[in-house]
Amino acid sequence: MTPRRAAKVDLNQKKIVKELREIGFSVAVTSTAHHGFPDLVCAMGGITMLIEVKSPGGGLTPDQVRFHSEWCDTIVIAERTEDVVEDYNRRVRLTKRNRRKK
Repeated sequence: MTPRRAAKVDLNQKKIVKELREIGFSVAVTSTAHHGFPDLVCAMGGITMLIEVKSPGGGLTPDQVRFHSEWCDTIVIAERTEDVVEDYNRRVRLTKRNRRKK
């Protein structure tokens, strides 16, 4: 069996993790999970998100494309912290709108 190579961590991941934690997100770093699983699992206020961190201009690997296509929810592709916060705020608005409809 061929040994696994270490997962490549995008250079902006450490900064994004630090900033998300500073604004109150719980963050689990999952970049070593392999098989296309996203780099981070983040949660705040009852909303959990999978985050794929990419350096500017970076693309998805074939494993990541496969995982994203099989996952039943949105996976945020983030080059910066603001990408995660914007998606979180969108989800909060949708949750509030859905509660008002009930």
